[in-house]
Amino acid sequence: MKVEDVKPFKDAKTVAQIAMVYQQAFGNAPWNEGYKCPICETVVPLNYFDLVCPVCLKKANSINLIEYWPISKVISDFYAEMAKPDSFCLTVEDKQVIGFVWGYRLETTPTTSLYLEAPGLDKIIKKRFTSAERDFFYIDEVAVSPKYQGQGIGYRLMENVFYRYPGKTLYLRTLENSAMFKLATKMEGKTVLKISKGRVIMRMIRLDILR
Repeated sequence: MKVEDVKPFKDAKTVAQIAMVYQQAFGNAPWNEGYKCPICETVVPLNYFDLVCPVCLKKANSINLIEYWPISKVISDFYAEMAKPDSFCLTVEDKQVIGFVWGYRLETTPTTSLYLEAPGLDKIIKKRFTSAERDFFYIDEVAVSPKYQGQGIGYRLMENVFYRYPGKTLYLRTLENSAMFKLATKMEGKTVLKISKGRVIMRMIRLDILR
């Protein structure tokens, strides 16, 4: 299984497969963003046995759940993000896409902090780190198909981001204690800011293993 550099605006088939992996990965634990209630916004995983909101049902309201991440929405967001500066996407395939990572360059500004839902991140970076990090590569999404998780695919993808991106510093947002959090920690990533809903902003730098 090789790590491939995707040409997003020339390979619609691969983009569709990326969206499917995205939906599968984030539709299960720990994210459980499979379906949501359009009324109370309760979220349940893809394997939830009923498509009626369990919370509303307890109030005698029968409300159909909707897809949290429709394929069309994932594809639309993906194309928008691939149009950003220095963006790229890497995949691992086993006849089809089974894992991916994508990201792009961001500037350290208050606007960026708001975009990442991480108030004050720009001040932390400017205070604690060198001016070379005023522009950084942001890992927007990393996902591996559930049946392929635990095989080191996420590690390979992140390792190759360092080869692909010319800078030395990466930032990402994830859930504390998630698989991505543990992977970033294994690669000596550090939490620089805790934000809402158990999420954190992490900083990663090029390691000896990548030289």
